[in-house]
Amino acid sequence: MWVLLHNAHNAPAMLLALESILEELVAGANPDPNFRVWISAQALKDVLPNRLIQNSVRTIIDTPKVGATLA
Repeated sequence: MWVLLHNAHNAPAMLLALESILEELVAGANPDPNFRVWISAQALKDVLPNRLIQNSVRTIIDTPKVGATLA
């Protein structure tokens, strides 16, 4: 099963609960190897729990800067 949480930065309390739930799932006797959680969020300070970030594979996509030049 795959789960997508879009704009998760809008629900910081839910992210804290999610962190606990995922830790319990991983520590369980038989976690499903096909389970994935995708989280889409803005990188706002103090919104994403540190342990959730540290235990994740991260991809960062930033908008292009207008007028920026390549060096």
